[in-house]
Amino acid sequence: MGRDFHTLEDLYPEVDERFEVRFENSENHGHDGSCIITITDDDGVGIYNLEITSESSELPAESEGGEVVRGYTTGDVIEITARFTGEVTNVNPDTGEQVDYAGIRIQVGENRRVAKLLRGAGTDTLVFGYTVREDDLDTDGISVEHGGPKFGIHLYDQFTGFRFNRENFDIGLWPESEEHESVNRFYRGLSDDPEHAVVPVAVKDPDVTFIEPTPEEPVEGAVALAVGLATTDGELTAEDDGRDWYSFDDAGGASYIIELRNKLESVEGGSPSHGLHLRYADGHLVDPSILEVLDSEGRQALGERDQGGFTGNFARAFFTPAVDRKYYIAVGAGRQDRDGVGFYTLSVRADDHADDYKTNDAATVLPGLGVEGMIDSDVAPDDPRLNPWDWAVHDGKGIPFFGLESLDDRDVFRFEITDEGRYAMTVHDAPSTVGIWGIWDKRAVLHGYTSDGPVREIIDTLSPGTYFVDIGTSYESEGATGTYTFYVVDLPDQAPA
Repeated sequence: MGRDFHTLEDLYPEVDERFEVRFENSENHGHDGSCIITITDDDGVGIYNLEITSESSELPAESEGGEVVRGYTTGDVIEITARFTGEVTNVNPDTGEQVDYAGIRIQVGENRRVAKLLRGAGTDTLVFGYTVREDDLDTDGISVEHGGPKFGIHLYDQFTGFRFNRENFDIGLWPESEEHESVNRFYRGLSDDPEHAVVPVAVKDPDVTFIEPTPEEPVEGAVALAVGLATTDGELTAEDDGRDWYSFDDAGGASYIIELRNKLESVEGGSPSHGLHLRYADGHLVDPSILEVLDSEGRQALGERDQGGFTGNFARAFFTPAVDRKYYIAVGAGRQDRDGVGFYTLSVRADDHADDYKTNDAATVLPGLGVEGMIDSDVAPDDPRLNPWDWAVHDGKGIPFFGLESLDDRDVFRFEITDEGRYAMTVHDAPSTVGIWGIWDKRAVLHGYTSDGPVREIIDTLSPGTYFVDIGTSYESEGATGTYTFYVVDLPDQAPA
């Protein structure tokens, strides 16, 4: 005899639901006439619980009664913990690249804000955070938007809940396990919570003389690094407790690239068509990882970075410190081999613009305008730090068909075309080997791609839209360090033949 069972299962992810069913007219054969039914969510991994896990503070306000206000004010970070039904990651499985735009939308008074992913990638518990701005005010407490689309004319423009990347049509999060095919974007939000109000307060300056304390070194024995193209070789051993520490001095507001590499080598025995193949060099870390970056007071300034570049066996972090101070880098083994030991190479260099595939959206060029860049390239073709896998294409013997040296800069700028027509994209006042490698649109369609080396100018007919230009140096780029300027110029229509 059949029975219907009703569950809370709906659009929202939730943990497995368990029901105990008892049959009153059954005989007891050791199970008390009952059974357990488990209903498993099969709608993909997603958020089943949200909680604001940061604590507001008592803020002494300047008022007649000496009122004490509890809440968040400018500079405070509101943390929201999201618990998923499975592990999720911010590493794009199609590209192997770690992205940095994952976030959830919140309401702070009349303002719609984004709480960005702070930590937890690779686990089932992610923490998102929002830093309160000067113009924020919400005396009733912030709320968290629910996840799901607002159906309208432009569906993707109206997406709520997760921050939606309209360039790539994704939310910057993917299932860690192949058990799940996608991330469920529906989830229940949080209503206004008076315990988490946002209030501007004028705090009285204390009538005392403040003596700046001398902070203790958060990491003793850290090896000092020189910021620049120079690299430092290290070795992670079993006695290092899984990490080595380095220190370096940063200038607040400047941008840096931290890069950690292992070593691959070419060996005989590959396929007949290539003759050579790459393998991890003996004694080197299989998957070196930038575990964290701390400031001089021991606070985490950057979380783990475990991938970067063409291959997944080295790490790259883009780091912009807020203030001038000393920072500490912890390096160790990544997710591919957490218990690994061996040699690695570490470097910290200035990031002049949008290097190594990281497009700088802030630097948008319009026709008739230009943008100045800097190529930091003084690498001889026989430099021992160069590797055959540093180029997009090579012949298996280390000689590139075309490509960009990983030790140099690759600058990627965005430019906007509003009217269809002929345009010249040019590089001026640049070192001799600096030029344009290619121009492509948002659909990854190439315009004027060059395989023989960089060129100073590409002329093409372009339709309205967003385009990207790839500027860099050739394989033989010794002595090519210097500035350049990139222009987009509107050309007159050609006269008919």
